[in-house]
Amino acid sequence: MKNIKEKYDLVISIGESCACSMSLRGARLQFASFPLDWVKGGKIVERARLIEADFSYFFNREDLEFAGDFDLKKGSKLYLNKLTNIYFPHEFYNDRPIEKFYNEVLEKYKRRTRRLNERVTQSKRVLFVYLSLPESEALSDIELIETRNIIQKKYKDTEIDLLYLKNDENINYKSAEIVKLDENISKTSFLYKMDNNNPELIETRKVRFVLNKNYDITNKFLTPKNIFMKNLNKIKMLIRKYAKPE
Repeated sequence: MKNIKEKYDLVISIGESCACSMSLRGARLQFASFPLDWVKGGKIVERARLIEADFSYFFNREDLEFAGDFDLKKGSKLYLNKLTNIYFPHEFYNDRPIEKFYNEVLEKYKRRTRRLNERVTQSKRVLFVYLSLPESEALSDIELIETRNIIQKKYKDTEIDLLYLKNDENINYKSAEIVKLDENISKTSFLYKMDNNNPELIETRKVRFVLNKNYDITNKFLTPKNIFMKNLNKIKMLIRKYAKPE
């Protein structure tokens, strides 16, 4: 039986790390940047609270503390928000110190917050996606329900759905099924590991497969280039499907 994909005007990453946004972009489900794309840490409910508060305490200078070097080759510096336990690994570098570039990065997050609010408000259906790191403790149904309720309350006129992906060593990604917790919350689990070539990343290939199989976006916010990339991705998926035996 043909798989019927859920379709949304907008798909947004809310964690647990940058691997979620990378997977969405690779699946051609996300084309714009939002505040929670390139950070890690913090609880899922706390991330929803940040959305609720328009990220008013997300990047305040007095709450940021140096947490060590992140990537020695690139010279990136890791900063921690002490209030939220969210880490920022991609904002400051040896040649871009926080003392000189804080205001520039702050303005970037303000733009992304405005974009988030504007696009969610203009959408009929939005999917928020949370991809757990392989070794992370499983989220409870209560946490998922609370997270979705907070975001739905923020955007009353938009239908908000939540997708939670977690690691399960006993399920092959090609056999992964989407399970409904309720009308607006879905869960799926399958085996994925950290990428051997980059210990900070997940095997996004497997995540992209599951996303592409089950989800799609409308062209509401897409440029002609975005539409071309999305359609090209669909063609590539078809080629892979019929070129290789199951």
